[in-house]
Amino acid sequence: MNIERKDTGVHTELENDVIFLYCEEVVWVSGYGGAGKSTFAKFLQQEYGYTRCDLGPWVRKLYSEEARLKNGKILPFFDWIYNRVSTIGDDGFSLWVLKSYVEANPEVLKAKKVVIPSARSTESVNFLKKSFPNATQVLVAITCDQETRADRIRKRMLKAGELSNYSVEDLRKRDSLEDKTGIREVFEIADVVIDNNGNLEDFLQAINSLFSKKSLIAK
Repeated sequence: MNIERKDTGVHTELENDVIFLYCEEVVWVSGYGGAGKSTFAKFLQQEYGYTRCDLGPWVRKLYSEEARLKNGKILPFFDWIYNRVSTIGDDGFSLWVLKSYVEANPEVLKAKKVVIPSARSTESVNFLKKSFPNATQVLVAITCDQETRADRIRKRMLKAGELSNYSVEDLRKRDSLEDKTGIREVFEIADVVIDNNGNLEDFLQAINSLFSKKSLIAK
């Protein structure tokens, strides 16, 4: 799959030919690392029957495959994304990721309710929304302070068997790299913002309050 873009200074319209024809509801989820995007998506999957379309982990998989082919001679992850976006455009990058994901997981095209926990930029979200022509669409942003997120990432790494002294400074560097991809602007256009500085029970209760009576989708 090749998507080419010439840097003419003019925005290039790409045809988005990946269509979730049967989807009736799609929830886009944005947030910095450790904010709770995966927890949000898993909860919707388990409690409300949504199908997860995990484009974020999929991008990391594509990155790992390229790193393996290049014997590790590759840019750091977020720099790699930024370089790709600069080369083929935000739309081109988003389409490349979505197409490769759907090719590997074709069953998602038949889902009636989809949650995508990887709303990376306003451009990518607006472009990918075209893939859901018959669906009600909602963009959720999850906020959380850096200290709490760093602690969550550290615990997650330890649970995975990785000895970690992951610090707030490490997270600040990651956040600054994520900012390059345009995530900060996503928060400005979100339909709903959820604060996740509390415990897990409070977070799940906040999600329930949005979805139990369809108050979010009915917006």
